[in-house]
Amino acid sequence: MKRAVIFILLNNRILKTVILLGNGLPMIIDLLKKDYEYVIYIDADAFFRLNNDKTKLDKIIKKNKNKDIIFSQDLSQLFNTGFMIIKNTRFARNFFWKLMINQEFKPKYKEKTWEQDCTIQLYNENYLGVKEKSIILDYGILQTYDEKDNLKSLIVHYEKKTTKQRFEKIISAYKDFNDLDLLRFADIFKVFYV
Repeated sequence: MKRAVIFILLNNRILKTVILLGNGLPMIIDLLKKDYEYVIYIDADAFFRLNNDKTKLDKIIKKNKNKDIIFSQDLSQLFNTGFMIIKNTRFARNFFWKLMINQEFKPKYKEKTWEQDCTIQLYNENYLGVKEKSIILDYGILQTYDEKDNLKSLIVHYEKKTTKQRFEKIISAYKDFNDLDLLRFADIFKVFYV
């Protein structure tokens, strides 16, 4: 299997009835059909901290190699699905497929956080034994919601900012890095654009 971190920017909607996060789930399912060992999903309003330990992601994966999904604890809900590390397993494919096709969730599709809410529901119901096959890492390890908080977090996730604020903050975070720095970052994390 290929080992890769996937960054994908989608300009069009895959599920036209779903707003905001609607592209995440079909994209995850599609990538889990490919020959990747892990799929790392990151919302468009989040970014990797380039000045942190470049091996942190690999260490997190190795430490949790027996888990199929690595979630990040949230401040207001059980976890946040805006950043997930997903091992390419039959369990993960079945779990995310169920999340997408479950008719019970259809009325929630127009809600902003339907994917997160429904993922938490499946987790609480322990669908397919998800509690044993996943882990929820403490807030601040994978992500934080403020760039000045938890400086060792892997990513910063601006979930409660306006689009303009997000754009300005992400550009500002990367302004001190030149193209060569970004290429080194991509090489260290084995980033592939698909």
